[in-house]
Amino acid sequence: APSALVAGVFLVWLAMRSLARAEDRRLAGGVVALLAVQYFLGLADLALLTPTALQMAHLLVADLLWIALVVLCARVCLVPKAAAVAQQAAA
Repeated sequence: APSALVAGVFLVWLAMRSLARAEDRRLAGGVVALLAVQYFLGLADLALLTPTALQMAHLLVADLLWIALVVLCARVCLVPKAAAVAQQAAA
């Protein structure tokens, strides 16, 4: 559970950092929303003693969160560096 909280803090930090760029705001909001759904499903799994359908939903949201996180990280980390390299090459 503590690792889930640390990961959640990182995801929220990354989403807040990406709010500076207008084209990333929607994706950042999606990451935060998926994180909230993931926490809810995880707690529901524990409370309801993990019904199979709930486990599958938890895994589906985890996959969607992972995909959205990879795309968001690429946009936040790689796109600005690529633009900086292009500007240096033009100069």
